[in-house]
Amino acid sequence: MRLNVRRGLFRLWIVLSCLWVILICITSIAPIRQEFAKAASMHNLAGASWTPDEPVDCSLARGTEYRREGSLCWYSLPTFRKLFPEYADVPEQELSEKIYAKAGIPLTPIRPWPKLGEKVALALGLPLGTFILGWAFLWALSGFLRTESSSG
Repeated sequence: MRLNVRRGLFRLWIVLSCLWVILICITSIAPIRQEFAKAASMHNLAGASWTPDEPVDCSLARGTEYRREGSLCWYSLPTFRKLFPEYADVPEQELSEKIYAKAGIPLTPIRPWPKLGEKVALALGLPLGTFILGWAFLWALSGFLRTESSSG
């Protein structure tokens, strides 16, 4: 029985790569699904001409057209713009980022496709890199193992 190291290592690489891909899929499916669900709900809300509420510390609240949740008072965007004219020239996205940051609520962008791409790259990139590195080592080591056959 002749031991074939290359075939054995290749089969081991296939098994470990499959296990790695399965592990990445299992650990990533829930967060990616949530990200896509958030993106879909934001898209549906945007289609319904939804405007986000803006949080303000209630000690800084103006007017009475807000809903109170704990120490934050939430204004609809048109009401916020009317009661806080100092933000009149700030674009909507930048305004939300500033106001949420001021209220201590970080806004995280909803980006499902880049997150999915990162996980796919991780799931496939590590096995591919391992394969290339392993093949290179075997190629380099095979140079030491070969013997020149003498003819004649």
